[in-house]
Amino acid sequence: VPPPEKKKSVLKRKSAPSSDSDFEAERDDSSIKPPTKKAMSAKKAMPQAAIPVMEDFPCDNVSFHLPSYAQRWGIICKRRLALERELGKDILECEEVVNLINDAGLIKTVWGLGSCYEKLVREFIVNIPIGCDNPLDKEFQKVFVRGKCVVFSPSIINKVLGNSDEPHPDFEVSDNVVCKTITANKVKTWPKKEKVPAVKLTQKYAILNRIASVNWVPTT
Repeated sequence: VPPPEKKKSVLKRKSAPSSDSDFEAERDDSSIKPPTKKAMSAKKAMPQAAIPVMEDFPCDNVSFHLPSYAQRWGIICKRRLALERELGKDILECEEVVNLINDAGLIKTVWGLGSCYEKLVREFIVNIPIGCDNPLDKEFQKVFVRGKCVVFSPSIINKVLGNSDEPHPDFEVSDNVVCKTITANKVKTWPKKEKVPAVKLTQKYAILNRIASVNWVPTT
């Protein structure tokens, strides 16, 4: 029979942790040191969000009226320009279609177009001042491009297009009347859920629809 002291020691050994991992965890906890004040202050000084890296865009031979306008170039130079297309000879021979476009004052947007210099157009856009539409601003209706002041206004646009500055009277036409007109009464009611089928359009409006789909420029 073992002496009582030995029994007690056996009991103590049984109550000890059964795996070495427990001992390792205790050693690891004891070896962890609290962070110093210097490390904590450096951690607080770090910004919460990282500053995004700004891409560089070539600005060769691009003049900016103000230094702040250069920040716009990275956005403007990425934009796609919606270039208008001229009508083909086959459409120009259709007198009825040409007359409709003329009456709407849009003939110069689809015929007789000059050359377009995309880089110059972007340079014009990037230099449009914030107060260009404010009559009280000193740069009202003015855009400075390559050291020259260009006067730009709705009146000048109308003059180029051959339109009058006089406002056209508004008139209301129901959707059903429009539907009858463009389909020659084939479809008398404008569909609620679906669009008017292109095959139902008359030849005149089928051509106009094709022109509009090519030269349509989003305004919103």
